[in-house]
Amino acid sequence: LLWVVFWIWELVRSQGADDQRAVERFLIVKLGKVVFPAVGIQLELARMGGLFSTSSWNNLGHATMYSAFVLAGLIDLAELRGRVPPGATHLALALACWVGGFLFLTHPNHGAMPTAVHLLLVAVFWSLGAAVALEGLGVSRAVMLWFRTGLLLLLGTWFVQISFLL
Repeated sequence: LLWVVFWIWELVRSQGADDQRAVERFLIVKLGKVVFPAVGIQLELARMGGLFSTSSWNNLGHATMYSAFVLAGLIDLAELRGRVPPGATHLALALACWVGGFLFLTHPNHGAMPTAVHLLLVAVFWSLGAAVALEGLGVSRAVMLWFRTGLLLLLGTWFVQISFLL
């Protein structure tokens, strides 16, 4: 949620500029996209007893999702150094969102309510991936940027709320 608050603050401060650089001009933002999911991977693997433990395949699925976001962050850093074309960052983030959606689609559920909640998350993840992909293609960049911000806020609030329930 703090990430989205920062994102909205930067969007408002830049008067909703069409350029993504207004939001992601800080190196710390790009490093955060690598460091935070990498910490998540370590925590998930520690909870399941190591990489090759089969005690909880669910934790391995979470680690896989985090890995997709680490890859997106690494591509952001490579773009900063001019190693990849600018559209590659959007493609990597869109793919990470679609991987997250797919993993929530296959998430083990126990009942109708958890299944419905996970399907809603799949819809949000996949919508987020589509918004990022459209933004990368140049389709209404400013609108897609705000749409992406709203979807990230929705995901963040859901994850915070579910953390209190679990």
